[in-house]
Amino acid sequence: MDGQRGKPQNSSSSRNSLENLIEYADQADKRLGISKTASSFQSKLAKTLQPNIRRDGNGESVEAEIDGDRIRYRADLWAVVDLVREKRPLIHCITNFVSMDIIANGLLAVGATPAMIHSPEELPQVISTLKQTNGVLYINIGTLSEEWIRSFKTAVSVAATHNIPWVLDPLAVGFTQLRSKTVKELLAIQPPAVIKGSKSEILAIAKILSNDRKSTSEDVLASAPPGGYSSNETLDAAVKIAMRLGCVVCVSDEAREIRTGTMVYQVSPGLFVTNGETVLQIHHTSEMLARIAAGRSLVSSLICAFLAVKPASMNTTDCAALAIAFSGIACHMASKDSRGPGTFRVNLIDALHCCGESSRDMDVRISLVERPG
Repeated sequence: MDGQRGKPQNSSSSRNSLENLIEYADQADKRLGISKTASSFQSKLAKTLQPNIRRDGNGESVEAEIDGDRIRYRADLWAVVDLVREKRPLIHCITNFVSMDIIANGLLAVGATPAMIHSPEELPQVISTLKQTNGVLYINIGTLSEEWIRSFKTAVSVAATHNIPWVLDPLAVGFTQLRSKTVKELLAIQPPAVIKGSKSEILAIAKILSNDRKSTSEDVLASAPPGGYSSNETLDAAVKIAMRLGCVVCVSDEAREIRTGTMVYQVSPGLFVTNGETVLQIHHTSEMLARIAAGRSLVSSLICAFLAVKPASMNTTDCAALAIAFSGIACHMASKDSRGPGTFRVNLIDALHCCGESSRDMDVRISLVERPG
């Protein structure tokens, strides 16, 4: 979805025409028996999508509401889910104790094959098998110790040798100097295919990469401008990290607007995914997911599963966005019959397993965020 954007199309008729065009393409694919072409078509179509622009009375500021402009990845999403269930990719997870259970059960539910070996002595042999099986390595720095850090470094080194993709969940990076040092050293060995972090974690990594000594959470907050960091600053940090490392960055953000000069982009809370050029927003969010331990880590592991079966026609940015959207759809299904976090956790595992035919008519709400300048 790179390249120049088309001219603004502000009328509702233009948007309806685009929706009709997407629907026509979906129907044409079904008639022709094609299941994996939507990505390239919709990537081209996305370049023509423009927000609904509105000027104030003075004509000085512009508001652009992007919620109405959806890029529907429905065909791509279910094609990838089918691939995960067909190929059962091996996802090797070196993760914290709190997250092991839900990650293992979540990956099994969706159809992937989790492994949890973290002994440094075993890792060279274990990680090398990922090359043979087209697996993916997942690293979560939640519980740190000298042995865990040695395991992280060993795994990433072997992955780099065999060109195995890995995903980093930099949990609480910036909270202590040890966490910042560990992430910096891992990135120096081999940049990951995907980094998924919170607003504060992405800002901390940006500080680390800029060689700024203020890389602990206390110092990062102390250096924040009045009123805190804006959503735009968070996205700018994510974009810079992606460009610097040549990876995809996923960042959660609670802010509702992005400001750039006179432009004000109204967005809903959610997750953003960028490769440094394209910025996507995923509009599938779940408040309940934040109320169960390691819910975020589960989503990161799903990105690994999707990445392991990524079709040649799909890029890593779309793949990560689809995994996050899929988790959001599963959360929506799980929440319907949940009385609280306990039942939601159980229902979420079931939803990951059952999410299929009955869900395929749901819109996959991913939108392209226009970043001026």
